[in-house]
Amino acid sequence: MREIEFRVVTPVGIFHVPDDSFSLVLHDTGHRVQMWSSDGLVDEFPATSIDQYTGLKDKNGVKIFEGDGLYFHHDDGEGNYAGVVEWIAGGDWLGWGLMVDGSPDELLVDHSESLEVIGNIHENPELIGESK
Repeated sequence: MREIEFRVVTPVGIFHVPDDSFSLVLHDTGHRVQMWSSDGLVDEFPATSIDQYTGLKDKNGVKIFEGDGLYFHHDDGEGNYAGVVEWIAGGDWLGWGLMVDGSPDELLVDHSESLEVIGNIHENPELIGESK
C-alpha cells in the first residue's frame, strides 16, 4: 500500500504531514496546518498549497510530490527533459503525470531510476515555465 503524505505550504514554511507534531485540517472555508505539542495546540497556519506524495522516489531516494520539478534522463536516446508533476484527469489520462511543454507525459514506476527531483514550484517558481 502507498504511503499517504502531504507537503503543505504555509506563509511560515513548508511542512510534511503526517508528522507527529502537525495535523492537516481541510475545510470548505480554507485549509490550515496545526502544530501540536504534548501540551496541546501550539499554533495554526493557513495552507496556501497542499501537494500529495506520489508514492514514488527518484534515483536518489527523494520522495516525489505533486508540484515537484523533475529531470527525466532517457536511456533510449529520446533525449532528456524537465517537467512538473501534476495529477491529470482528462481525456484518456488519469494519474500522476509529468507536464512537459503543456502536454502530459507518463510518470512510470519502472522509470524512477531515470527521474531526479530538481526542486518544487513553491521554492523554485521558475519551474512552472518547464511545464508550459
